[in-house]
Amino acid sequence: MKVRTKMNFLKKEDGNVTVVLVVLLPVLLWCLFFFESKMQVRWIYTQVQSVLDFSTLAGANTGETQKSGTEYVCSIPYSASEQSKSGYHVAVKLFKENVKTLPEGIKNELLAQLQSGDIEGLKDRDAQMGGYMIMSTSFKYKPNIPIFFHNYIVTVSSTSRCQPDI
Repeated sequence: MKVRTKMNFLKKEDGNVTVVLVVLLPVLLWCLFFFESKMQVRWIYTQVQSVLDFSTLAGANTGETQKSGTEYVCSIPYSASEQSKSGYHVAVKLFKENVKTLPEGIKNELLAQLQSGDIEGLKDRDAQMGGYMIMSTSFKYKPNIPIFFHNYIVTVSSTSRCQPDI
């Protein structure tokens, strides 16, 4: 009769695959969930960047060309009465239309920022008179599976410039 001891178990290969699987499975699952949440944040960032780019470009395309000495300059108009020709109003309208493509929580947070005036650069008249339409924002994103962190803070900005029509 042969008696098995702990030393016999360590010297033989019985169960090594099971032990390795039990040790590595939590690590592999953590890596999977970590990178899955990173990819979610990357997708959110890309979507918000697209929305801001569309909005600033539309606002910049309302620019008007004027001659200044020997050069032509472009400025973005603001008009509360003619909102279809106002860079600010066109950018806001397009922002509201395209933000609907985002997940509900982020959409609501960005619309609240728009309502409260927390989107930076949108009302910067000096930049608009120089031909630049700017939008910049930061928001929190809570991943579906939080590992060691609760929220990502995502910062997105976009700048578009109108071009003189010459």
